[in-house]
Amino acid sequence: MAFLHLLSGFRAMITPVSRVRTCIIGAGDSARKHIVGWQAVNDAKVVAVVDVDETRAFDLAQEFGIEAVSNDYREVLARPDINIVSVCTPTVMHGPIGLDAVDRHKHVFCERSITHMLDECDALLAAARRNRVAVGMCFPRRFTPSLVRIRDMANESVLGRPLVFRVHSLRPAFDSTRDHNERKGTKLFLDLFADHYDLWTWLFRSEVTKVTARGFNWAKQPPNRRTELAAAPDTGVALIEFESGDLAAITAFCGMPTELDDYRVHDEELVGPQGVITAMRVNRFTHGDHLGRTQEHTFTPQDAHTEAIRDFANRIRRGEPPRVSGDDGRRALRIGLAICESMELGETIAL
Repeated sequence: MAFLHLLSGFRAMITPVSRVRTCIIGAGDSARKHIVGWQAVNDAKVVAVVDVDETRAFDLAQEFGIEAVSNDYREVLARPDINIVSVCTPTVMHGPIGLDAVDRHKHVFCERSITHMLDECDALLAAARRNRVAVGMCFPRRFTPSLVRIRDMANESVLGRPLVFRVHSLRPAFDSTRDHNERKGTKLFLDLFADHYDLWTWLFRSEVTKVTARGFNWAKQPPNRRTELAAAPDTGVALIEFESGDLAAITAFCGMPTELDDYRVHDEELVGPQGVITAMRVNRFTHGDHLGRTQEHTFTPQDAHTEAIRDFANRIRRGEPPRVSGDDGRRALRIGLAICESMELGETIAL
């Protein structure tokens, strides 16, 4: 048994890096956050920015003093000095880029959704294990002090169990040219809420057992995109049940006319039989207890993206698996796919 334990630990090991040298693939808003994070890591360097729009990559590189620019990520992955890849492209490219990177023995740090397909995700994770490299997820909410404290409160019986985590999101449809290009093929309940699925699993310390969801498309779409989006509603309601008995509920309306932008809102609360958490922000929240007392908790602001990247870098240097791994990304993907399937079939889906 001891031998098997040691063998299992060996297989879980990853190849450490002594000097962190990163390339950023994708030059959108997420890339900027990743660059800030990597440049905050001690003795780390971002050596290249890649985007299909080379001008966009050049502008971002110039802004942050990065030397190399390319519109071909495979060309950059061939560089032996690069050992970590930050994937900041639309999700549809995460699988192919990630697989190419791990096949070249590069560690991968992936923004939000790992892929849109389980078989693609499994191929990526299997290749990473085979090549002893890490796949880490950028789920920065795990590194937000307010949510770390809320997790402690949830598990200290301060709020009581079972808990209900409610999210309400109202935003206009993406209709600008930039938004359309950035989010082409994006599935609302796979991408936008992927970090929520991870957060709830982590916060409740429990796995999902089933989901029930209903949805539809409100946004006006060109005829050639209606079929593509038929199984990916922009508006819907989802109920997620956990082994612990806790629940998560989403109401998301992301197909509203742009004229209603003034009504944009994203609201979250956590409710238990002995208390409630409201006004949840990155640096504060309000706790009300079962005796009617309220207390506002405040925290020193910090860049959660930077903390997530720093943690990933430090673990890779030590040859340790990431705190938030590709397996966590796969778990979030399964939940999102189950929600989409429930919407499409009109049935509860067991996981």
